[in-house]
Amino acid sequence: GAMSLDTFVVNLADADSARYLRIKVSLMVDDKTKMAEVQGNQALQVKLRDVILQTLTQKTSQDISNEEGKNKLRHEIQAKVEGYFKNPKLVDVMFTDFVIQL
Repeated sequence: GAMSLDTFVVNLADADSARYLRIKVSLMVDDKTKMAEVQGNQALQVKLRDVILQTLTQKTSQDISNEEGKNKLRHEIQAKVEGYFKNPKLVDVMFTDFVIQL
């Protein structure tokens, strides 16, 4: 099962100019029967958004402009949020929308 979080629009860490990232993050869990309970958990949603936002705002457009950078970011987000999932377990993080606005 996939849990989609609301779209994030964040200011990237570029020093030379204001650049934005619009990104939609989906969290894949191993037991879709638990999805409703995870989706309905407001405290968890807030925590996840907070952790992901902090991760995104530390990146420059350069960090994430290529496939490799994007994958690194996915793994970093996964590593940071998987601790909040016990049952169901987090198995993957996917980006369904990824636009850097220059």
